[in-house]
Amino acid sequence: MLFLIACDQNATDGTIYNATNTEVAFNEASANYTFGTDDPEEFEVLLLRANSIGAATIPLVKEDVSGLFTVPTNVEFADGAYEAAIKVSFDRTKLAVGEDYSIKLNVPENPIQGKIRTFTLTINRDYNWQLFATGTFTSGLFGSWSQELYKAEGFNKYKFPELFAEGYDYKFSVAENGSISLFGGLNSNGLYDFVTGYIHPTYDMVSLYLDPDINYSFFVETTKTACFNHYYYVDAGNFGWKDDSFTW
Repeated sequence: MLFLIACDQNATDGTIYNATNTEVAFNEASANYTFGTDDPEEFEVLLLRANSIGAATIPLVKEDVSGLFTVPTNVEFADGAYEAAIKVSFDRTKLAVGEDYSIKLNVPENPIQGKIRTFTLTINRDYNWQLFATGTFTSGLFGSWSQELYKAEGFNKYKFPELFAEGYDYKFSVAENGSISLFGGLNSNGLYDFVTGYIHPTYDMVSLYLDPDINYSFFVETTKTACFNHYYYVDAGNFGWKDDSFTW
């Protein structure tokens, strides 16, 4: 038996109560899932309960504007189990490439007091990335190295896999005039934000801004040159503007 501290307005004095086997909560409030061609078309969400004694059936409510997700109407807990998996499935052929789709799951009838009762899953069908070029990336802060550049099939979208650090892909779009824009919107200063993933030994995480002004950042396929005007910074200060480039 798991004992919880009550948090509702009728028990604000720290009263201890015995949870029932139908009091449930999600272990996290949200998750994002980008899937490629070979990834499964399903996602498992964990629902937890406070008391594992006895089997239990928990009604599940979904908000699915797109109508593209399949989820069960109930979640079944086996006797002795503290958690149950909710399988969320979808058909990748019905999802547009590069678009976000979200579903919200809710357990309104008997949530664990003070815990997470609503979970939002956002999925994105990834582009079909194909090798575009192998060249040299030169950074005013980090030096030069051999770098692969991939292009999304059917789109003027590109990515440098793990440009500065493992797990941090640098993705950008190129307009007809050669101007560059990073994935995600502009910030209030008219710049694009990117977290490099590189941990400075003294100043911790290094991030950057990209200035999208075509005079400073541009992509020219005919000359096999791309320029990126980057402003590198950390919490404690900055390293200033650097004219980075990629040639192939």
